Amino acid sequence: MKVKFYLDAKHTSSGEKAIWCYAREFDKTYATNTGERVLPELWDKSTCRINIKKEKDKIKKGALNNINQYLNAFENKIYDVTRSIRGKAFNAGFGVIVDELKKQFDKRETDLFTVYEEYIAVKNPEVTKQTLFKLKRVKALLNEFQKSTNETLSFEKITPVFFSKY
Repeated sequence: MKVKFYLDAKHTSSGEKAIWCYAREFDKTYATNTGERVLPELWDKSTCRINIKKEKDKIKKGALNNINQYLNAFENKIYDVTRSIRGKAFNAGFGVIVDELKKQFDKRETDLFTVYEEYIAVKNPEVTKQTLFKLKRVKALLNEFQKSTNETLSFEKITPVFFSKY
């Protein structure tokens, strides 16, 4: 199985293009959107990654490097799923692998607190202890708000009306 990343043909109003992942085995292909976007002039077709040497701004370089790390993790996840399935059933077909990949990558976490926990976990190595404390405090305040108002918080409920109400 080969895993490669390509840019979408369409671009956003800002000129960025979506990064797509293609997993191929023989004549079969599984494609999924990684959820990341990049300017086409920063994309290196030979490595299928962002060429951070083309960017001068150090802050932008860091963000682009994070996207490259995300793409590496994305690719590793596909190989891990493949190894796991083929470890259990050596002759498992590509369709079985694709079904499992869809389960892994097509999950959409919509629970506010689950997404917030993931955000804290991702930011943990990047931020100071004080910022981490603030993030955890906000989570605790949101939990207290939920209990005091007997209202379950979700992304759908946090609207301008919600802000004006509270």
